[in-house]
Amino acid sequence: MTAFARIEPGEVGWVEVPVGDGRAVAAFVARGTRAGPRAVVTAGVHGDEYEGPATCAMRVWPSAM
Repeated sequence: MTAFARIEPGEVGWVEVPVGDGRAVAAFVARGTRAGPRAVVTAGVHGDEYEGPATCAMRVWPSAM
């Protein structure tokens, strides 16, 4: 089972994705209810830029804002 499989269809949540050497990175997953195209959204690459992650969160999970 992959880390993403723990998120049920129609749900959102955080998972830990193994990257090797016993390390993992956190990923926010929004899983749709139907099969179809997928998208990957990244933000916060430079560490001190809050606008990208905040915008992603507002677009993917507006009820959390």
